[in-house]
Amino acid sequence: MKVLRWLDENFEKTVCIILFMVFSALMIINVIMRFAFASALPWATELVLFLFVWFVMIAMSYGLRSGAHVKVDVLVRLMPEKAQKIMLVVTSIMVLALFGYLCYTGFVLLGDRAVQGRFGLLIRYPLWSLYLSLPVGMFLCSIRITQNIIQVFKKQEG
Repeated sequence: MKVLRWLDENFEKTVCIILFMVFSALMIINVIMRFAFASALPWATELVLFLFVWFVMIAMSYGLRSGAHVKVDVLVRLMPEKAQKIMLVVTSIMVLALFGYLCYTGFVLLGDRAVQGRFGLLIRYPLWSLYLSLPVGMFLCSIRITQNIIQVFKKQEG
């Protein structure tokens, strides 16, 4: 149970920190090499792009967990508290449906001929590993949205 609690509280944060550190270091090294030695690492840009895509997909989930996403709630704040909760649940369910659709679309894309058997240009990673970030990210986001909906009902009971 402690492992699950740790994963719930720290998984996205830890993965994002590691990805951010690696792609930032690669970019810095590449810039230094380009200006100091007039020669950059040709594969670094492709690896940074790969890591950044995964970073964004996982960071979206972390943003949902920590409530860091921007909300336009001017009108909702004018509503009574019960109506605010209803609006939160309704919009969360709509977002959950969108994430479900994007997750499904990501899996469909993984089976597409444009992805299967293709590789990155320079570092030759399988292209599906890049496109896998969409369903994984949307699945993680769906978990966090579901947790947010449950929290609304727990607050209502308590």
